[in-house]
Amino acid sequence: MEKMSKPPGWGTDSLTAFLEDSYLQQLATFAHMNDEFQALIRVDNWFVRVRGDSPRLPSTPPTILLVRSHSAYIAACESAAAGRVVEAFVQNRVCLECAAYSLHIHKNPKSGATWLERVTHPEATVAEKKMAGNAVRKEFAVKKIRSTIRNVKEVGRWLEKNFVGLYELAIEFGAHPNPQSAMSSLVPLEDNTGIRLITRHCGDTAHKFALASTAESGICALQVLQEAFRKQFKGSGVSADLRKYSGPPDR
Repeated sequence: MEKMSKPPGWGTDSLTAFLEDSYLQQLATFAHMNDEFQALIRVDNWFVRVRGDSPRLPSTPPTILLVRSHSAYIAACESAAAGRVVEAFVQNRVCLECAAYSLHIHKNPKSGATWLERVTHPEATVAEKKMAGNAVRKEFAVKKIRSTIRNVKEVGRWLEKNFVGLYELAIEFGAHPNPQSAMSSLVPLEDNTGIRLITRHCGDTAHKFALASTAESGICALQVLQEAFRKQFKGSGVSADLRKYSGPPDR
C-alpha cells in the first residue's frame, strides 16, 4: 500500500483521534522501551522466516492457521505497543489457539475435515449447523489440544506447561471479561475523589507486562508450530534461534 498523508478530517473525531494517539504511543514505546520492542521484532522475524513465501505455501488448514497465528501476534504487538494492555491479551489468546489448532490438525489429519465442515452451506438447517459446531467443539476440546501438545517428542510436557500458563494468563488479563482484565486499568484520581479507567498505558508496569507477555506468547506459538513445520523451521534457522533464546532443543 502506498504511503499517504493524513486525509482531510482525520483526527477530528473521537475514533480517529484515538487511533492517531495510539500510533504516537507506539512510536514512544519504540523510542523509550526499545529493549521490549526489539523482543517483539525478533519474534515477528521468526514468523516471517518460517512463512517464507506465504502465497506459495500449500493452502492446508495447518498452514492457514500458521498465518492466522502470526496475524494475531502482529495485532497483539500493535495493541501492546500502543499501551492497550487488555486488548493485547485478547490477541495473545488467538495467537496461541491458532498455533495449537494447527498442530492438532497436523497430528490428526481427519480433524482438519471436521474443522472445515463447520463452514456449512447456506441451505444447511439449524440442526445441521448445530451438529457441525458440536463436532468441532468436541474435536478441539482443551483436553484434546493439551494432549496433542503433551505428546510432542522430548519437550511435550514442558511445552504443555508453558502453553497452558500463557493461555490462562491471556484469559485472566483480557480474553475473558474477568475482574483482572476489567479492573486492572482502574486508578485513583490525584485528588482521591474517584477513579478513572485507563485505556492506554504508558511505560508503567502493566505496559511492560503486556509487551513481555506478547513476546512470550509469540515464542510459545512458534514452539508449538515447530512440530508441524519442522522443515520450514530448520531450513530458515528459526529452530536454532528458538533453542538459543527459549530453552529446549529443536526436534
